Amino acid sequence: MFARRFFALFFVIFVLQPSASPTEVVAQTADAWSTRFGAVGANDDILVLAVHEGLLIAGGSFVDVGGVPAHHIAAWDGSHWTALGSGLPSMVTALFSDGVRLYAGMTGGVWSWDGTVWSQIADETVVLGAVVQIGSYAGSLLVGVVSGIHGSLLREQGTG
Repeated sequence: MFARRFFALFFVIFVLQPSASPTEVVAQTADAWSTRFGAVGANDDILVLAVHEGLLIAGGSFVDVGGVPAHHIAAWDGSHWTALGSGLPSMVTALFSDGVRLYAGMTGGVWSWDGTVWSQIADETVVLGAVVQIGSYAGSLLVGVVSGIHGSLLREQGTG
């Protein structure tokens, strides 16, 4: 049983898939792109990025980044990649930081990182598809979900 309840508003959304499979994080400098985030890239796709507590967080389908085992999520501190706990169970498709917690979305679930452990806050009974966006509005966590060409917007209703 989850402490948070969500309700859905339905809408139609179209998703375009990029043809490239990015496995490195790059940064724009004054006049070029730099691969300063380590000479070794990820072993599979890096799909999403977010900043949380001063760290660059990368999520995707990788299980290793920069030579560090990291199941679908890793943090860059400016010089090294590190895993966030034991990682997540499947490909991360959305990331969001509210300044206190980091949220990661994937097909069939949303997880929350408290700085020590991951906790699942919504499972496949709530998230009926792939999470494509996480954000907040008016004090509620919002989760955009796509299933086929149809989508839904889930809004956290609080804990009580």
